[in-house]
Amino acid sequence: MTRPSRLELLRKFFPELGETGTGGETEAAIAINTRACEAVLADMIGLFDKSFKEKGPGILSLNLALQDRGGSYVTLDELCEDLLTADGMGQNDVSTMLKDTISVVRLNNYEERVLLLLIDRSQASLLPIPRDQPARIIQKAQEAATL
Repeated sequence: MTRPSRLELLRKFFPELGETGTGGETEAAIAINTRACEAVLADMIGLFDKSFKEKGPGILSLNLALQDRGGSYVTLDELCEDLLTADGMGQNDVSTMLKDTISVVRLNNYEERVLLLLIDRSQASLLPIPRDQPARIIQKAQEAATL
């Protein structure tokens, strides 16, 4: 099964973007969608901050393939342990992904952004979320989809 494009995902989650309406209606829909996404991301940032304070640098991991998508915090030390395991098992793709993730975790400015690791059945994607306007990328994508 092929992965849907960003545009397909936007239209799936925000079907009103595909409807014809006035410019004002479209702008209002984008504003509402953006605020809803910001509320969800604010919760994710709160979960991240609580774990960061207790455990130190790491990522908030969200398994999108599970029904219960509650996040789990993975520390830098745990990522390093997983890298050793992946190397020992000869899992080169996993090892490469973990090396890249560890590098980002080490270099991240936690005052400016938090890190989410989105995992689905076929891959994992590291998503830095800016603390200032966390839904900005979603807003820009919606605006581009309505052009």
